[in-house]
Amino acid sequence: MQGTLVLARLTGLNLLWMLCCIPIVTAGPSTAAMYYAANQMRQGDNHFFRNFKEGWKKHWKQAMPVGILFEILIAVFYFGYTAISENNIPNSKVILFIALLCAITLVMTMLWEFPIMINFSGSFLDLIFNAFLFAFMYAPYTIVQAVLVGLWGYAVTHFYIIAVIVSLFAGALIAYVSLLMDEAAFRKYRQPSQK
Repeated sequence: MQGTLVLARLTGLNLLWMLCCIPIVTAGPSTAAMYYAANQMRQGDNHFFRNFKEGWKKHWKQAMPVGILFEILIAVFYFGYTAISENNIPNSKVILFIALLCAITLVMTMLWEFPIMINFSGSFLDLIFNAFLFAFMYAPYTIVQAVLVGLWGYAVTHFYIIAVIVSLFAGALIAYVSLLMDEAAFRKYRQPSQK
């Protein structure tokens, strides 16, 4: 019953997140708000709607530019990959390999950006740099999170009926599980008053 209640709350949180991501420029603040609400849920506060609004108000100024930056970089990688793979460009395999490494680094950094944002304060560049460091310092956690996101993406693109069901709760569930793992990493970097 406890697991069912958690999943029901995560489903409500996930639907709220997806709704608020519809204007694509608000994906950053929506994701920060979702992580904030999932973190509050992890700590025992199950009022996901109230916590989502609170997380939005608290983090939208930092999350908006971060979200837009990541969206631009994803678009650049996508269109760059399409242009290189469809045209006869010399050394295209080398260029694609370098681009793939950059894209993997971007995804790894993105997986840590919002958990760091809701747990620590810092400037725009501090948050991105710390997300980059954590992605490599805690590579096993990063890999588990990437696998979860990859499985979600695979389910959405290959199993359409399952995709609808999974998409009801997957984003918030991944955020919740990520925060459970990330807590072990964050604990040692918090000030005593933050614990």
